[in-house]
Amino acid sequence: EQEFEEVEITEEEEKAIKQLAKSRDIYEKLTNSIAPAIYGHDVVKQSIALQLFGGVKKSLPGNQSIRGNIHVLLVGDPSTGKSQMLQAANNIAPKSIYTAGKTTSAVGLTASAVKDDFGEGGWTLKAGALVLSSGGICMTDELDKMDPEERSALHEAMEQGRVSVAKAGIVTRFRADTSILAAANPKLSRFDQYTPFIEQINLPPTLISRFDLFFMIKDVLDKTKDEAMAAKILSTHKSGEILSQYKKKGRTLKKGEREEIDAIAAPAIDPRLLGKYISYARQNIFPMMSKGAMQAISEFYVGLRDSGRKEGSYAATPRQLEGLVRLSEASARVRLSDVVEREDAERAIRLLKASLSDVVTDPDTGRIDYDIIATGVTHTQVTNMKKIL
Repeated sequence: EQEFEEVEITEEEEKAIKQLAKSRDIYEKLTNSIAPAIYGHDVVKQSIALQLFGGVKKSLPGNQSIRGNIHVLLVGDPSTGKSQMLQAANNIAPKSIYTAGKTTSAVGLTASAVKDDFGEGGWTLKAGALVLSSGGICMTDELDKMDPEERSALHEAMEQGRVSVAKAGIVTRFRADTSILAAANPKLSRFDQYTPFIEQINLPPTLISRFDLFFMIKDVLDKTKDEAMAAKILSTHKSGEILSQYKKKGRTLKKGEREEIDAIAAPAIDPRLLGKYISYARQNIFPMMSKGAMQAISEFYVGLRDSGRKEGSYAATPRQLEGLVRLSEASARVRLSDVVEREDAERAIRLLKASLSDVVTDPDTGRIDYDIIATGVTHTQVTNMKKIL
């Protein structure tokens, strides 16, 4: 029930927010504020940070609207920190709801019809997670474990920002202006490097294509990375042990010890201030595209389309173009800027490239082929099928 507008921000906090937005390394600080105990995944964390700030929802003449919500999908090997990143975003977001896999039903996501035994005995509708988190973010863990009927409830909410309900003689619509951050596992728990992404995930292409960014989080066997990760995990555990021991014995940390623990495990920005920062930006900042930003996005999009034009495949669709606009607006909101600069567009392009490089690269040709997401098969496979037919 609480919208961003209702979050109280004092004058001191507003001053701290504006000072924070001027920091040269504000994007690094945001990245280091999301699940700091999880090693790596900087691109994913920065994407979640931009998702929290969100793009601008536009109202057009003739009762038309364009969504400003950014949707992010994480698909990865077990024990790569997906759920922790979802929980971290859930703790930071000013308004959010966390749901998970088999515990969620279609009516749990949209709305349920309940008989009112205490009134006149009629039917009433109760809002579900997508409706309750409208104006905020909905975390959906174990998306692949949901039944197809439950998942189908996400389609309309993700694109149109509403939920249409026809239950017990009640036909109505709910507002579900909600960003979705979802996590899933591959069908066989781990990724197989020789099998296309789409064949390894138990999600329909129609749903995956609605996400602005999708990331494959792989557990890579790399000695240098393993050593760094082990050091990070062990130092985090030790910090927790010291804090627990001192708390039990009623002792206070010395200045040097506190600084050392903060450097290891503390987020770069206090979660309470970050929540208010996000709320302030979404409430007050509505940036407009500059010519430089529009040119950068247009060149990248047309370049992607050109790469597939000769082959007759689709390297991008207008959904990617709109996704770039939303990410650029979110990047400008981080700086509390009323103008989307070229640097914001370039940041959005980098994130989209990172997203597309793993997921929609045709293993046969090495080219980016968005048909993998849109239809579930690569352009090479479609061409071969046509030859056989």
